[in-house]
Amino acid sequence: MTAPLSHRGDKRIWLVIEGDNGSGKDTLASQLTIFGFEIINALQMAQSAEQLARIRNDAARVTAFLEYNRICAELAECITRAVQIRYWPSTLAAAYADEIMTWEQIQAAATLQAAYPLQPSMFLYLECSHEVRTKRILDRGAQPGKFDSLSLIRAARHKSAMTYFSMQLDNWFSLDATLLSPKEVHTEAIEIIKNQIGNL
Repeated sequence: MTAPLSHRGDKRIWLVIEGDNGSGKDTLASQLTIFGFEIINALQMAQSAEQLARIRNDAARVTAFLEYNRICAELAECITRAVQIRYWPSTLAAAYADEIMTWEQIQAAATLQAAYPLQPSMFLYLECSHEVRTKRILDRGAQPGKFDSLSLIRAARHKSAMTYFSMQLDNWFSLDATLLSPKEVHTEAIEIIKNQIGNL
């Protein structure tokens, strides 16, 4: 991509929460429902597409997740206040982190995804240290290596991709959640959303 990517000025609010495994995305999304946000990922059509994507491998998995993202985008158009946990940046960052796609390939794919007519009002990226994320993943009983990779190399590759997207998208905002409680993350997230989108 040679120029910053822009959102398309939707009238509705479509917030995407990004972040690596264990950064607090699901917790924040559930907290936003008190402001009338509907979680796109919880809708049956989205869940069905996600389940189909999860059983794919390698390149077919990436393609299926991008299709899942497209379905989520269309669902968001029908909701006044939509919140989505992960969108195409996560798909492409994971593809790079897992060495399914090269750096050049995710750049090209990101350009195509950003050109799609339906784009979020804003991305909120939850940053979190590897140590804290690892503790959260283990505390919730996940199986490292099967569902959540705890590899430092993978984490570094994932973060480098997300950093690249953050510099290309003008509606991307980051929040460091490493030292914050879920309540504090919620409070700071609401302030960021209000400053960028308006009163909730």
